[in-house]
Amino acid sequence: KLKAGVNKLVLSCNTIDTMQVEDCFLIGDFAVCAGTRAIAKEPATLHAGDWTLQGYAHYPGGIIYRKTVKVSKKPAHAFLALRKHSATVVAVRVNGKLAGFIPWRAADGLDVAKFVKPGANRIEIEVMGSPKNMLGPLHNAQGKTAWTGAGEFLRDDFRYTPDYVLWPWGLLDQVRLEVYVKK
Repeated sequence: KLKAGVNKLVLSCNTIDTMQVEDCFLIGDFAVCAGTRAIAKEPATLHAGDWTLQGYAHYPGGIIYRKTVKVSKKPAHAFLALRKHSATVVAVRVNGKLAGFIPWRAADGLDVAKFVKPGANRIEIEVMGSPKNMLGPLHNAQGKTAWTGAGEFLRDDFRYTPDYVLWPWGLLDQVRLEVYVKK
């Protein structure tokens, strides 16, 4: 049972040279400080930027960004541009309805006009990460690589660094909604 202050978790087992020890995962409602690797309280909100630097260094799931915007008239076009982002896929909802998916970075955005109404509109952008920052490789000195194989997990060659090299995830810039109305 955890108590206030410092807690120590010790895992031990007998191993032999031909045995591989599986990774252990500590899960719960907490954040991990990027610099110190210490467990901390989760942030109340996230801002635009890499969520791995905001306490979610190894989080493999999705995070939903929410914003309410007001428009004066029904738009002919309303293009939601994500601009700089990192995700495996992005789902966009407007006023509770699925407006579409942004499957890769080059697609950048989509027209959400048919879901936008005059007045207040609730926009939700769900950014999906991946297990890469949880399962690894986490110590690859080359950073991002196009391929992940057994060699990227070795600790005895030029590819290894003791530092954590994480893949950034999230909305890395401010999102833009460009609304066009007919005159």
